[in-house]
Amino acid sequence: MNSDLNTLFKNPPASYRGVPFWSWNNKLDAEQLVRQIGYFEKMGFGGVMLHSRTGLDTDYLGDDFMQCIGASVDRARELGMTAWLYDEDRWPSGYAGGKVTERPEFRARYLMVTRTPYCGQIMKPHNISNSVANRQENGELMARYEIVLENGFLQSYRHLAEGEIISASGFEWFVYLGRVCLLHPLK
Repeated sequence: MNSDLNTLFKNPPASYRGVPFWSWNNKLDAEQLVRQIGYFEKMGFGGVMLHSRTGLDTDYLGDDFMQCIGASVDRARELGMTAWLYDEDRWPSGYAGGKVTERPEFRARYLMVTRTPYCGQIMKPHNISNSVANRQENGELMARYEIVLENGFLQSYRHLAEGEIISASGFEWFVYLGRVCLLHPLK
């Protein structure tokens, strides 16, 4: 191995070093963040991934948050490190900690096909951070179908008009258009 490659291998630049997901999950303090970036640099990391997580007690994308971002980026740059801003506050990507989905027209939509009709009660949104699914019952009835099975196989189906009753041999299925109900869990 030539001398230049040997030196590069023993002491790689930031672009070849690890970049940890650095969870921001408390009240942010720019002074503390700048100090911690120094620790990352001493540990040999090439940069930091600024990643807000459950427990963040600073308004996501607010003035204090952005001041902490600026201080962290500046300190990383001073140390020859990279700073990456993870694109979301928890999940899903583009959610922005609930800022995007505060407006219903920006929420993801889905179709739910079920044999159990909505009971008419709007369910309270749950904490999205625990990844537990629950039925929101916030959708709009799009269609009803009669399904007839024979030996477990589909024999026939038909779209039901409003108020139309199914035959004795059929099962009623409901199709709802729902909107994902993602609200910021810390609000």
